[in-house]
Amino acid sequence: MKPYRLIVSEPGSGNRAVLEQALRKWRWQRDHLVEIDHLTRSLGLVEAGIGISVVPLSALPDMPGARLAIRALDGPRVTRTLGLLRRRSIPLGAVAQQFRRAVRQLAPTLEAHARERAGRLLTP
Repeated sequence: MKPYRLIVSEPGSGNRAVLEQALRKWRWQRDHLVEIDHLTRSLGLVEAGIGISVVPLSALPDMPGARLAIRALDGPRVTRTLGLLRRRSIPLGAVAQQFRRAVRQLAPTLEAHARERAGRLLTP
């Protein structure tokens, strides 16, 4: 049986870098890759039977197509940290300060929402 093709973001994307780092332990074959320019395109390619893809839950629609089986990975736990960037020499304006406060206050709620969403979308 031929191995599944892995549908991945183009080189240089943050998701691709995280995935490649996680896959270094396994002998995966780069010749079985399908590169795409936007991660959400992988959903249609998977549904069409082109291959499989590893995507963050945030890239999945709330109601994925009936032809998609979504599974949690048993392998390496892959996480990303998001940050707020600003120029060091310029203080944050009032709107940016409010945004930073809102993100800090909402972070626990967003994390709980992500866990709940995972429970709803992932197929046992």
